[in-house]
Amino acid sequence: MSARTWPERSSLERSVCASILLKALQGLHGVCLGMELEKEGKRPTTAQYQRAMQNAERALATVNGSAA
Repeated sequence: MSARTWPERSSLERSVCASILLKALQGLHGVCLGMELEKEGKRPTTAQYQRAMQNAERALATVNGSAA
């Protein structure tokens, strides 16, 4: 994605950005819901949490045009 403002992007670019962000948000949401589980053994691991955070960071970088 190029570093253009949201209004400057085409409908296709906006759709791709929305899809990338949605997938990252779904991952974070799943981890957050898992943290609420009563049984500690069923809660997400630190590695799962960190992976969800990294995925979200990459998604934001991609849609903001700063990803490699």
